[in-house]
Amino acid sequence: AGLNSQATGQDVVDAVNSTLPVLNGDLHRAVFEAMRGARGAVRTHMNAKRGLNSGDGMDVDGNAWVKAFGSWVDQDDDNGALGYSADSYGVVLGADADVTDRATIGAAFAYTTTDIDGDGVRSHDADIDSYEAILYGSYSLGNDITVGWQADIATHDNDIERNIPFMGLTARADYDSWSAHVGLDVEKAYAIGKDTTFTPSVRLDYSYIDEDGYIETGAGALNLTVEGIDSDELIVTLDGKISHEIAAKATLTANLGVGYDLLADEETVASTFAGLPGVPFNTTGIDPSSLVVEGGAGVEIGDRDGVRVTLRYDFEGREDLTNHSASLKVNVPF
Repeated sequence: AGLNSQATGQDVVDAVNSTLPVLNGDLHRAVFEAMRGARGAVRTHMNAKRGLNSGDGMDVDGNAWVKAFGSWVDQDDDNGALGYSADSYGVVLGADADVTDRATIGAAFAYTTTDIDGDGVRSHDADIDSYEAILYGSYSLGNDITVGWQADIATHDNDIERNIPFMGLTARADYDSWSAHVGLDVEKAYAIGKDTTFTPSVRLDYSYIDEDGYIETGAGALNLTVEGIDSDELIVTLDGKISHEIAAKATLTANLGVGYDLLADEETVASTFAGLPGVPFNTTGIDPSSLVVEGGAGVEIGDRDGVRVTLRYDFEGREDLTNHSASLKVNVPF
């Protein structure tokens, strides 16, 4: 079997695509999306804590919390690169405490597992295990103005598989990557009636990922040696949140925001076939949209001992990309 045996022009295109790096070298973008689940878990936890302290008069000195989440990403074909779907599931364990009457500091650990399937017939697949350490906190400036911050670092174990149907071969590789993120936000709460609060905010998030290069096995001369790549994004987001107390110790929240990625750009990765070691070639990935839309809604229910359970749905969208997520959090004060 070989390229010349393909019956149609589309078969030839599919065969050529099967020889390219997994996700056109864009695996790091899938990791960016997967890690938003854990990072968003911390942000929404702190938002809820601020609302609790300012909204009902309770004195909450510390919290231990656990949050389980899932996210489902769909990236359409773009810029000549085939898209993918990614399913991620994870858990975040965290604790924080009020260190002064104005400042809160906390730490969390997150584990996320991600399964990625490339679109089209070329069947590029990846499984990623991510481990993330997170520090976070907030500081009240008075007049219902709060500054929040977050810093985290993660390692990723990547197992990839590239099927080459026209040759009946499968190329495999495993390699490591790491990522980091820092975020800063400022918000101000406005009371709208007795039971409703509107909180606009501005947020700045910087994320960076560094992927090792790798060498495939299992496909003979069609094995690829792929160089490492690093990438980053810097997103400025304006957001508005509504919180409404529907009953004693029961609150509905909803938010909607728009962001702009100041560093959005396509990435190019260099590769070499094992059978042609002196002939490198470049592959260009997806060209991401700079405009980002995000939002979500949730309900939080508490009991007389201060234990709170929160159920949320969140989404993020760019041109040709959607990311839906759901989460369940249990918070216990101490």
